[in-house]
Amino acid sequence: TIGYTSVNPNEKYPSKDHPSSHWFDPERGRRLDEFQILYISDGEGIFKSSNCKSINVSAGSVIFLFPL
Repeated sequence: TIGYTSVNPNEKYPSKDHPSSHWFDPERGRRLDEFQILYISDGEGIFKSSNCKSINVSAGSVIFLFPL
């Protein structure tokens, strides 16, 4: 499937209507059972995972996520 999420500056993420299968707690994280491609189309932020230190991401960034 294909989906998207738009997050405004200073908006809490994940939102309350985030899919329950993808809900997470920023302190505890989450584990996904599928491959994902994340494309940052606008804005900027920070990405981190158990396999990646915190990195800055901005418009045009692409992130590949692999199931563990």
